[in-house]
Amino acid sequence: MNTLACSLFSVALCGSLVPAVAAGDQPSVQAQYEADRQACLLRSDPVARQDCLREAGAVRQEALRGQRAPTTDAATLARNALVRCQVHPAGTERELCERMASGEGRVQGDVASGGVLRELSVTVPGLRP
Repeated sequence: MNTLACSLFSVALCGSLVPAVAAGDQPSVQAQYEADRQACLLRSDPVARQDCLREAGAVRQEALRGQRAPTTDAATLARNALVRCQVHPAGTERELCERMASGEGRVQGDVASGGVLRELSVTVPGLRP
């Protein structure tokens, strides 16, 4: 028997970057951007910091265009997690991703530390010659 360990990195580099303002409210959008930017600058990892700053800028642009609304309810978050699994080919990889997105498996880390590691171990029958 072989053990297949499938890990999915779900990096949430800037989880707090959801604007709390309506589109067109430029001062509030700018204030939120500055707060997000300051939070990004506190990151010690240069790659995470750069990604966070890029995301903060993208959130600001979307908020100014009115394309990003706060969507933090549990149903929306669960749906978004499953949608992210669509990048995997249909079959085992996608199924494992969906199981992890639904909460199965082991979770390490958090958004504050720069990311979340999800791991799901499954046993699959060995190949016989």
